[in-house]
Amino acid sequence: MASYYISQQKHTNVVETNKMDLITFKKSIEENQIPEKCPILIQALWYDARGDWEKAHAIAQSNEGNLNFDIVHAYLHRKEGDKFNANYWYRRCNLPYPKNSLEQEWEALFDQLSTLDFTKN
Repeated sequence: MASYYISQQKHTNVVETNKMDLITFKKSIEENQIPEKCPILIQALWYDARGDWEKAHAIAQSNEGNLNFDIVHAYLHRKEGDKFNANYWYRRCNLPYPKNSLEQEWEALFDQLSTLDFTKN
């Protein structure tokens, strides 16, 4: 699985989370019930998985210049099929264009983003 350079940059206006595992998170997607106290970037992945690319994209764009938001932004443009734009965002993050599947990238993003402490300001 690809390793992303997820940054522990300061986050503002981000809700505290109870760390959850991928199985629990996927179940929340199936049940169309976003987890309580879900961090903003995990929300972006949730909306993406529910098919609401626009909402996920709005979240990713909301903190442009923050590495973690920009990596999700890159993934979303890759999923959209806009390779040019996705490449731009991956380059901004100093990452190569992924060779893994979209599902593998989504899961890697979840795994890494779910380990961040979003409660620090």
